[in-house]
Amino acid sequence: MKIGIVLERDYPTTPADIRVEKEIWSLQKAGHEPVMLCLQIDNERPTLDSYQNLRIRRVNIPMLCIRDWNDRNVASHFESESSEWVKEISRFISEENLDALHVHDLPLGMATIISASKRNIPVVLDLHEAYPLLVDFMRGTEDKEWSSVKWVSSYETECINGADHLIVTIE
Repeated sequence: MKIGIVLERDYPTTPADIRVEKEIWSLQKAGHEPVMLCLQIDNERPTLDSYQNLRIRRVNIPMLCIRDWNDRNVASHFESESSEWVKEISRFISEENLDALHVHDLPLGMATIISASKRNIPVVLDLHEAYPLLVDFMRGTEDKEWSSVKWVSSYETECINGADHLIVTIE
């Protein structure tokens, strides 16, 4: 099975993200062919690359880095350039002739689900963080009525319901 991995950061990273590395190794060991679509942060890295028998395609889409955890910035992080991501993920599915997608973390969850639904392929949503709690913590409040916490919680629920499979790993 050819499985596309969608990552909202560049790959490989230093230090290595062991969760992503283990996923790639596990898929390869099980006889699958993983290929990756990730963010191009460093323009020195090639758009098409390979690393440890993994083909990598990098896209240059601006992502919002959250410095001020207010309502507008949190929502923008999850929606930032989502139409561009839908376009790139859809192209990735077509050009690679993918059988399934595995998306890492919540910010690209909906863009991946939308893209996969157009081609009728399954999505594995891999949540590494409890984003509603993270947003609450980063804002430094115990106010559960804060709108960004509600918004992220609602977005997370939509993504969980839209995915075909769910993996949750919180350290």
